[in-house]
Amino acid sequence: MADETVDGGEVIVAEESREKLDDLTYLPSVSDVQQAFPYADEGQRMIGNVPEFKRYMAEKGIFQLSTQEFVTDLAHQVAELSEGEEINVLEVGAGGGALGHHLRKELERQHPGRQVSVRLTDDKSYGKGEDYKNIKPAFDAEVEEVDSRVAVGQVDRPTIVVSSWMPDQEDWTPDFRANPNVVAYVLIGDPSVTGGREEMWNGTPEGFRVEDWSNPYGVHLKGNLSMADNTPHYVSQRGAISNASVRVFVRESK
Repeated sequence: MADETVDGGEVIVAEESREKLDDLTYLPSVSDVQQAFPYADEGQRMIGNVPEFKRYMAEKGIFQLSTQEFVTDLAHQVAELSEGEEINVLEVGAGGGALGHHLRKELERQHPGRQVSVRLTDDKSYGKGEDYKNIKPAFDAEVEEVDSRVAVGQVDRPTIVVSSWMPDQEDWTPDFRANPNVVAYVLIGDPSVTGGREEMWNGTPEGFRVEDWSNPYGVHLKGNLSMADNTPHYVSQRGAISNASVRVFVRESK
């Protein structure tokens, strides 16, 4: 049965949009997500059915849900950080591989004349948990089972490292900085619950400069997509707790 909600006296049926999201190979737009979980109140300006949205995320084993708009913006930024004809990206902690998969496709679309390489890696510990044992990520076959430290150590050409929602209380960034071939690294997530927390997110490491993409490229995560002017393009299962950021650390030229 389709989910229904009343907005302005009209019945909104979300079934068609929900079917799109049921296909885990599909990269939804912000509009797709909003239509799949429509507003209960026109003035609410957010995803109306937040509990149902979070239930959907849990059932699909999705920790994060990117959108077309977010991936487009991220690809633009990554390409700008890449010099020459090559665009080399390493994603560590790639999970089920959706972000990296769609980032690769978007980079290839935006830059058909450049050589694009996006390597997806994860130790796949997430798949060993009870909550995920019956879930097969759509792009799991594209993700190499490699520890982040090993993967970063294998970087032998100018590369941008992407880490989305690094595990809490872990800080992989010293490994990123230790390899001179890592020209920049991008952190995506909530500084209060990911990685080395505030020190990792807010510090300015020696030899690097920091750029904050949170406005307009980042996200206001409160369990829902905002319809404000700076529309966020990234949805996360943790969104109900706090905000998230996108921050890039760029190695300074000597």
